[in-house]
Amino acid sequence: MTDFSVLIVNWNGRDYLEKCLHSVYDSMAGAEFQCVVVDNASTDGSVAMVRELFPQVELVESGSNLGFARGNNLGFDYCQGRYIFLVNSDIEMHTGGFAELCAYMDAHPKAGMVGPKVLNPDLSLQDNCLILPNPWNIVLRALALDRLLARFGIASGEFAPESAYDREHEVDALVGCFLGVRREALEQVGPLDPDFFMYGEDLDWCKRFRKAGWSIRLDPKVAVIHYGGGSSDNAPVPFYLELKRSSLRYWAKHYGTAGVVWCRLVTMLHEAVRVLFGAVGMIARPSQRDVYRSKLRRSLACLGRLLNPGWGAQTPQERPGNG
Repeated sequence: MTDFSVLIVNWNGRDYLEKCLHSVYDSMAGAEFQCVVVDNASTDGSVAMVRELFPQVELVESGSNLGFARGNNLGFDYCQGRYIFLVNSDIEMHTGGFAELCAYMDAHPKAGMVGPKVLNPDLSLQDNCLILPNPWNIVLRALALDRLLARFGIASGEFAPESAYDREHEVDALVGCFLGVRREALEQVGPLDPDFFMYGEDLDWCKRFRKAGWSIRLDPKVAVIHYGGGSSDNAPVPFYLELKRSSLRYWAKHYGTAGVVWCRLVTMLHEAVRVLFGAVGMIARPSQRDVYRSKLRRSLACLGRLLNPGWGAQTPQERPGNG
């Protein structure tokens, strides 16, 4: 069994993927590893690029856009490492690398999952340590009060405070742009829930890992850059709707009917607030009218879906990249 496997799911992110793969191989320093790329029926030349520039990569062509969860689940069948690193195609290694994360997992045998510090392209901090949602903090989030109150220790925000990224420690959950997973934990907990097309699958997976007794940890000695838009820039409204659908799915799965009703009502409140601010912004800041118009369009589309009580269980054809 090889030390670790790097698993990348790609959909029409050719330029990001090329940079990501160069970064992965440049960071290895002689480590014994395997790299698997699952391509979700890209039409931008991603497959040809991988074959030409990275013939050592194990390339898996899914034949259709499976989404993040199902794409990774397909990739798991090809991964042979003791540890498997799920890496977004728009990630670039910055400091440290996979060997350091493997050593960290070796030193923490109860850790089922580990993540690095994540940076924006300008090297500012990008939040990747999530606070598990609850009925109180999603209301604060809807009203844009979560981070304000979190500064005073009154409530938790969506993400851990900035000070949490300066030390290694256990966290509630990690954003799925870069996750290192112990094979033993994966075999116990199971793969990603395929009903999450994209978004929310990381939160659900982390909750399941914790429920099974595994800890989730941050090792900030390793840092990566996340460009944060490799695929979602292609279809902003459909991807935004999928984000909200995934949230409903998470609450239905873990909190039942009452939970999903609460989530739907709070999400409607959140989108109504965004519509109001978007309309005011278009009037008050004419120079940024296009930005506010885009946000307004997304929120109106979401409100329209939420007013349909049955929305939240789309067929695959309604999801991003499937026509």
